[in-house]
Amino acid sequence: MLGRISKGTLMIDERRKGLLRADHLFSQVRTAIDPNVPTQIVQAFLTVALNEGASLTDISEKMGSVSLSTTSRHLLDLGERNRKMEPGYGLVARTPDPMELRKNQYTLTARGKLLADTITRLMEG
Repeated sequence: MLGRISKGTLMIDERRKGLLRADHLFSQVRTAIDPNVPTQIVQAFLTVALNEGASLTDISEKMGSVSLSTTSRHLLDLGERNRKMEPGYGLVARTPDPMELRKNQYTLTARGKLLADTITRLMEG
């Protein structure tokens, strides 16, 4: 039995590897954005990264039970200036929808794309 590793030990080792990767990922995201960034803002960033060009309503729906007003605040925080008109995180850009000017489309800025690429590399590694 000494030379063998049980199936339970393998599952624990794989879980540990996954948790270490997640911990490293969150550490990198906090370093890139802000050490105190709320997880809902990270979720909003990831939702925009996965759905570039989506509207506020689309992003809110994809985030699940997050209200439109909360989603709007998160997207403002991720933009150039937050809701208090202070500097935002600069990761997401808002542009008018060319087909429907009352709607906005949300896309990643160059900085946002770099963070998305970093997250992707960390998840693959």
